[in-house]
Amino acid sequence: MPNHMHGIIVILDDVDTVGARHASPQRKINTLGDIVGSFKSAVTKRIDESKGVSGVSIWQRGFFEHIIRDGKSLDRIREYIAANPQRWQLDRENPEAKRIHEFSQWIESGGGRPMPSDST
Repeated sequence: MPNHMHGIIVILDDVDTVGARHASPQRKINTLGDIVGSFKSAVTKRIDESKGVSGVSIWQRGFFEHIIRDGKSLDRIREYIAANPQRWQLDRENPEAKRIHEFSQWIESGGGRPMPSDST
């Protein structure tokens, strides 16, 4: 998506705390917030280096998470992520968005199921 990204992070019970190698080698990762913060920091650093800039904010504050507890939920989330780029034309933040009202109804109904107009 042009304005956001999705990912699935697997946290294993039997792994000790690891260092954030890309963003801050001295920092230990203990929480999901640490993982996301380290990722954002590493990506920002690479963008700054590639563009020759510094201090440009590219991230929203915080992040949204969903705990995946079983295979059914994992399959549903994977389907949502895979289909997400196809929904850009309906996204409220897309200046060229179409059928915004229909998209809002689709999201509120839980998504995942085809929208009525997608049956063609």
